[in-house]
Amino acid sequence: MPEAVVEVQGLVRSFPSQGGQIRVLDGVELEVRPGDRVCLVGPNGSGKSTLLRILAGLDRPDGGRVQTTGAGGGPYLVPQESDLFPWLSARDNLLLGRRRSVLTREEYQQRLEKWLRALDLVDHVDRFPAQLSGGQRQQLSILRAFLSGSPVLLMDEPFSRLDAATRGHLQQETLDLWERERPAIVFVTHDLSEAMFMGDRLILMDGGGQARELAMDRSGSRDPWNAGGGSQDPAVQEVLAAFRKPRTAIRFTPARPGRAATLPLAAVFSPLVVLLLWEAAARLGWIDTRFFPGPLQVLATLMGMATSGELWPHLWASTRRLAAGFTLGSVVGVALGLLMGMMPRLRAVVEPVVALTYPIPKIALLPLLLLIFGLGETPRVTILAIGAFYLVLLNTLQGVTEVRQSTHLVSSNLRLRGWDYAVRTLLLGAMPWILTGVRTAAGYCLVLLVAAEFAATESGIGYVVWNSWDLFDIDRMYAGLVVLAVVGALLQALVGALCGAWSRRRGGLGAGGDTMRL
Repeated sequence: MPEAVVEVQGLVRSFPSQGGQIRVLDGVELEVRPGDRVCLVGPNGSGKSTLLRILAGLDRPDGGRVQTTGAGGGPYLVPQESDLFPWLSARDNLLLGRRRSVLTREEYQQRLEKWLRALDLVDHVDRFPAQLSGGQRQQLSILRAFLSGSPVLLMDEPFSRLDAATRGHLQQETLDLWERERPAIVFVTHDLSEAMFMGDRLILMDGGGQARELAMDRSGSRDPWNAGGGSQDPAVQEVLAAFRKPRTAIRFTPARPGRAATLPLAAVFSPLVVLLLWEAAARLGWIDTRFFPGPLQVLATLMGMATSGELWPHLWASTRRLAAGFTLGSVVGVALGLLMGMMPRLRAVVEPVVALTYPIPKIALLPLLLLIFGLGETPRVTILAIGAFYLVLLNTLQGVTEVRQSTHLVSSNLRLRGWDYAVRTLLLGAMPWILTGVRTAAGYCLVLLVAAEFAATESGIGYVVWNSWDLFDIDRMYAGLVVLAVVGALLQALVGALCGAWSRRRGGLGAGGDTMRL
């Protein structure tokens, strides 16, 4: 008889509750050999998923012994929902399975292509998960699990969220994969018909903390649509009796549907209305045009500055400083945020320094930078880089932290390391947070730019505004403010287009932290 790939002896696991400790596993014994298909059935709260998490190494028992052996690493856990990375294409997700496979790259590719054709997924493999149906995503998750080469697959109700037709097809496809690859499977389900079809061994967990194997009648139907239905098999009746035991009801309050966001026409035309009212007030003498010149007067001044060539050197100086400081701060912020998210020791050292220096108003550092670097361009570029750095760093760190937590299961399953983990998992997964930080930093850098150009400089739009105020050239000052508004709008539009392009490229994954749920 072949050596067991999973051996559980006297497993105990308890959880705290208001009345003390609830023991969900109490002396569980289980042995799984190569090629076994073991189905765990039982009501909610009977410890099925807890047992799987312990076997996968995601939870620790209070007592007992768990041993898993075999080539290809430890057990691979397939969760209820697809564990694909939403920021990678289906093909790239599948190729991550090669990380823990004993196959060569060529062998893995050949086997992958064969199964993609067999499962009719060739036309969908270059799409992102958001562009696939739930059944297709689960097909890919299960296929990656089989291709990983793990000797034990742990499946925690992988079909529970699918419709009946898709569920039946995936059940059969899973058995087809098993016939070819022959790993041991430990399969959790609440569906007795599914257990009778998918398993060759039936383990009942009835809520008493123990697991006992039931003899299965193999004389009946193996059809996934009818297996177990109306059976007089004693094992079936015993499972049904366990499900009939009274359990505490849990009530959920349904969420109220949210109101769809609307964009009133007033929001589109309100700036135009404000300008028209402003112009009318200036012409009718309702406001003092020495301090509030009409929009047409400001526009004429701006056109004169552009025609004479006065505007363009100042605009170029501001644009150059903004681009250099913003880019430098963003790149350094992303790099350090990624490293801190990956390395807890580095985070423990750097995070207190960041927390101490972040509250300092960044413009307050300009005199110090002027003292260190002199009156050239360096202090102005540096102050913008510092402003962008903190915002991008904190957003990147938050994103990497959340992605690391949410992808812990699949990263552990696939043994991700190096480039696949740092870039393809954490960096790409945190991109919505990073883009949010970049968008915020863009506006903040524009504020810092104007403030930095107020002092010790003779170029830039900020200098134009300050110099105009100093000379009481109000029309010219307003023209500078208009240029700043246009630059800010264009900068936000550029970053917004970048966010939109990322979202469309990933099939609808938006900025702001939309990550996969495991």
